[in-house]
Amino acid sequence: MGSKTIQYNTAELKVEREAIANSRMGAVKKIMDSVRNHYHKITGLDENDPQELWQFAVGNSERQPNLTENKTSQMLTGLFRPVDLQCAESPEAYRRFRDSIGAPTLRETILALASRSKDDVELAAWLEKLLAIFKHGPISQAEHENICLSHTALFLLRYWIQEPSDNIQGSLAFFSDRAMAKLFYYQTQGKWLPLGRYEKEADRVRKVYLALTLRPADRRAIKDLDLRGGIIHFIPNKTLTPEGR
Repeated sequence: MGSKTIQYNTAELKVEREAIANSRMGAVKKIMDSVRNHYHKITGLDENDPQELWQFAVGNSERQPNLTENKTSQMLTGLFRPVDLQCAESPEAYRRFRDSIGAPTLRETILALASRSKDDVELAAWLEKLLAIFKHGPISQAEHENICLSHTALFLLRYWIQEPSDNIQGSLAFFSDRAMAKLFYYQTQGKWLPLGRYEKEADRVRKVYLALTLRPADRRAIKDLDLRGGIIHFIPNKTLTPEGR
């Protein structure tokens, strides 16, 4: 990428970075809670249920080829660890995880639960959940899609704030909404965002980061981006206004 390094007041940057980083941590926690709650809802299970029930639910659910063959799950690496099988840190890790679980049968699971239970009351409660999962059938890809994050959300979370501390060009929190939209489109589509879509895409990206509760910098240092000779050039916001456009 082109352009000289964009500067930011050191003392002000320190305060900004802490608040921005905290907002990303909050966003990740919110997503993890949402993913966990959604998976609990569709399985009827919770953290207190025995592993045999989870293995039956996961092992007999539909595998997610869209996430094991593309880079979506890879973008989560280093951001947050998986809280369910959708969010494996790599396609290979996901496949190994599923292969290790296998596809336990109803009979196998019943025998395992009977061996684990301390009394008939506990066993009956577990069997009720097991039969509900069995009657539901494999958790489909459509149900899993409600757990997935959009490519835009993943992109924003991954690049919202970067190291080292003065890496303004690498931290989307310091971009205007338009600059964010242009960079996302170029990185994901391999071509420059069409002129007529600037405002629409900027609005869309803004809605995503607000929904994630990501905090942008009070003063956006990068006003816009330009592509010249196949190189991205950063256009600084000389007045460093808080306007996100």
